Amino acid sequence: MRFGVAIPLLISLLAAGSAAGQGLGGRARIQIGQEYDTNSWRTYSPNEPDELARIVIEGSLRYGKGSQRLSLSYHGGFKAFYHQTAESLVATSLAAVYRWSPGENWLLGARINLYDTTMKVHDRDYFLARGELFARRRISRWLELECFLGGRYFLFKPDDSMDYSLKLTHAGPLAGARLYIRGSRDVSAVLQYGAELRLFGATAQMLKAGAIVPADMSRLDIRHSGSIRVRQRIRYAEGLHLIIEAAYTLSVNDTNSYGSAAHWHRLSLLLSAQLPYDFTLHLMGTLQFSGYLDGIYVEGDLYDPDADENENSFIVRLSYQIWGDLSVFVHGAVYRNDFQSRELDLPSFRRETVMAGLAYDLTF
Repeated sequence: MRFGVAIPLLISLLAAGSAAGQGLGGRARIQIGQEYDTNSWRTYSPNEPDELARIVIEGSLRYGKGSQRLSLSYHGGFKAFYHQTAESLVATSLAAVYRWSPGENWLLGARINLYDTTMKVHDRDYFLARGELFARRRISRWLELECFLGGRYFLFKPDDSMDYSLKLTHAGPLAGARLYIRGSRDVSAVLQYGAELRLFGATAQMLKAGAIVPADMSRLDIRHSGSIRVRQRIRYAEGLHLIIEAAYTLSVNDTNSYGSAAHWHRLSLLLSAQLPYDFTLHLMGTLQFSGYLDGIYVEGDLYDPDADENENSFIVRLSYQIWGDLSVFVHGAVYRNDFQSRELDLPSFRRETVMAGLAYDLTF
C-alpha cells in the first residue's frame, strides 16, 4: 500500500519539474463517480445491491536520454460502499519499464508490475508481483522477436485470515516469447507464448475412494498461456478515428493437484470511437469457455485474478468533453460467470453496475 501513496506524489513532483527536464513527459487523470452495484458481495446468492463512491487516479511518466528509455505508469483508487462497508476496496497497480538500445536492431530491458487490492475485511484481496528481463531483436522492418525470463509472486490474502481449505498463494519462475508484427502505421499484432512454474508450498489434493483428500506431496502447477492480439486504427471521418482491438487467449493449467487441471479459451473485443460534438464511446466485451480435465474445478468458488468472476462481461462507456480537459461520463457493465460453472452446482453469477461521474485529464 505504501507505493500506492508514493507514486501519485512522485508523478506530481516530476510533472512540476517537467519543463526543466529534457525528454520528460507524461499525463495524469482523476475520475470521480457515483456507482450502483446489484451484487456488492460478488457472490452467487444472495445478491446484495448497494451504492458506492469511486475515485480513480491514473498517471504515466516517460523519460528518454540517448539510447535509454524509462516509463512509469500508475493506476489506482478506491471504492467506498455506503452500507456494505466490508466490501470497500483500495486498489493499486504500478508498472515500470526500462529499455536500452545497444544497436540499431537490438533492444534490452526490464519490466516490473505490482498489483495490490486491500479490502476492509479480507475476502478476495491479493498482492501480485511480476518481473522480467527481455531481449528484442528486429528481424525486418515489420517484424520483431522478443524473449523474456522472470518470476512471479502471488499472495492471496484470505489464505491466512479465513478458512480456505485450498491455498492459492504461490511463487515461481516464468519464461516465454513475443512476436511483434506491424503491417502498417495503423495495423499491428502481438503473438505470445509463456509458461509459469507455480510452487504453492501447500499440500496437493488427490481422489481416493471417491473423496478428495490431501496427497503426500506439495502442489505444483505449470500454467501455459498463448495469445494473439490484433489492433487497427481507422479514420472514418475528418478528424475522427476508430480503434478496434481483438484478442484470443488459450490458458492451460497442468497440475499434480486433483480438481485444479483446466483450460480456458478467452475472447475479447475493444472498440473505441471518437464521435462528433466531443463525444467518445468505448465498448468492451469478453467471452470465456472453460474445460476441466478432472470433471470438477475445486477453485471455482474462490477468487483468483486469473479467473475472476467477470469472465463474461460487456462494458459500455460514453463521455462528453464539457470544458477543456474536463469531461462527464456514464459507465455501465454486465458481468456473468463462466459458462461451465455448473460443474459446482452453483447458480449463475449475475452482477450489473452503472456509474456516472467527472474526469479531468492533464498532459505535460
